[in-house]
Amino acid sequence: MPRVAIPITRVNRGGVTLATVAGDPTNDHYIAAGGNLNIVLVVRNNDTSPATVQLPIAKQPDGQPVTPRSVSVPANATVYVGPFTQDYLQPDGTIHVDVAVSTISLGVIST
Repeated sequence: MPRVAIPITRVNRGGVTLATVAGDPTNDHYIAAGGNLNIVLVVRNNDTSPATVQLPIAKQPDGQPVTPRSVSVPANATVYVGPFTQDYLQPDGTIHVDVAVSTISLGVIST
């Protein structure tokens, strides 16, 4: 199955509620960045155990793959990741987000 989209919430002066999606360790996720790198990934771990999220880096210097960036998320905590660089943009303009558990919630904040 294809990766699952992470909703992007555009913030404004009036305030907004963050839209989220549950982690899908089978299909993983993507952010439809559309070239906008001024975004922040919000990762909420709803479990009593720590979790890890991986962000594959698309850029391959000299054709060599780069180890994905790992972000640790403590138990019952929220972590904010970003902004991103061009290195994370996949050829289709998305940013991939890989998860190992379904006990996390993912959302994106954009200005």
